[in-house]
Amino acid sequence: VEGSGLEVTKVDEDSPAEDAGIEEGDILKSFNGKPVTSQTTFETASDNLKEGVPVKVVVEHSDGKTETLTLTP
Repeated sequence: VEGSGLEVTKVDEDSPAEDAGIEEGDILKSFNGKPVTSQTTFETASDNLKEGVPVKVVVEHSDGKTETLTLTP
């Protein structure tokens, strides 16, 4: 859906997000199979993550390309 998602404003160095290829300025479109439409939906989708269990993250990069990445917390 156009306009949906949550902008990534910071990616910590050596974090699972950086390791997955998420960059500042990316738009999170879905996280762990759930659409991301706000900070609240992101927090809900990420609440039950287990360390070492990979999740799929769909991001739209600043160049407009959408990519599915694997993030391992």
